[in-house]
Amino acid sequence: MVITFNCSSNHYNPETCVSHEFILGLRVYQGIASVLGILGSLMTITAIALHKRLQTVPNAYLVNLSAADLVVCSLLIPFSMYTVGQRLDQPYCQLIGYPNLVTLMTSVMNLSLVAVNRYIVVCRSRDLYAKIYTLRGTALTIAFPWVFTLLLFSPPFFGFGRYDYNAKFGVCIFMSGDFNTYWFVFGLADCTIMFPTLPLTLFCYVSIMIKFRDSRRKVGNVPANESTVNTNNQGGRTETTSEASHQTGPTAIKSTTNENVQTLQKKKQKESGKQMRAVIKNMFVIWMTFMLFWMPLVMTYKIDYFSNVANEVYHVLFAIAQSNSAVNFIIYCAMNKNFREAYINILTLKAFKRS
Repeated sequence: MVITFNCSSNHYNPETCVSHEFILGLRVYQGIASVLGILGSLMTITAIALHKRLQTVPNAYLVNLSAADLVVCSLLIPFSMYTVGQRLDQPYCQLIGYPNLVTLMTSVMNLSLVAVNRYIVVCRSRDLYAKIYTLRGTALTIAFPWVFTLLLFSPPFFGFGRYDYNAKFGVCIFMSGDFNTYWFVFGLADCTIMFPTLPLTLFCYVSIMIKFRDSRRKVGNVPANESTVNTNNQGGRTETTSEASHQTGPTAIKSTTNENVQTLQKKKQKESGKQMRAVIKNMFVIWMTFMLFWMPLVMTYKIDYFSNVANEVYHVLFAIAQSNSAVNFIIYCAMNKNFREAYINILTLKAFKRS
């Protein structure tokens, strides 16, 4: 049942009503975000499923993130478009408020797990990485955020806290102005997920950056030619040659072959390191984008204890926060050549012909 939105029926008092023009503009923005997000999430999941080069452990978490984005863009944003300016009865709001919190916190945990994954491969030992990220271990870490958040945010169904229409956000999520709900959100969402994962994610990326910086310094201190160098002065000209150039016969051939192998290995290592840096940079940008979209809403809500900020501000901030789910695939496309090629193949149907 839909209840008409009016100033006296909100959870916050006093509160102003939003205009029809404002609601229309908000719905247009949300509609665009919803369509983009659905297409982008489906393309990302399809790209990883069809292209072997994209089937990596970090990208497995991106599938998880894309699944959450798909739920947001196909279900939650359309319901937000419907409920802004009017509200549903509490039983209906429960069905939307619950996945609103679950998908948000699942995304937070997925982004943190990506950072931990990259931290272990860069800053810890390869043996530890191989021990943790087996097929079973990876599957468990992918399933964990969903199972954990589904259980963690179920208490309102048993009487502790309440999912209801939030007049500030203009959507069905957690009820505002209720003591038990406040402690439910603060204790479970903030203390259990937000406060631990955000510093952990930041620590992982800072540690990775420090490791890369130290590696560059070490490489810079290594001579370009590590073979023995002989310097001869002939007519005032300095001639520098490697030890291999003075050798003849089989020894010289063997030495040259070894140098070629070492050069090839170094080239492969350099290329591998470059690819890893690109992946980590991509993941870091995704995390920072998530923070930029969500933190204005979170911080405003935390600071505005006495509800002095206008509803329109909250409606806009919440719409922006949700639209984060529509931009992730754009980041993948802009920063990752493999994703870019995969998207083009999907749009031109080449990916399906090949498979």
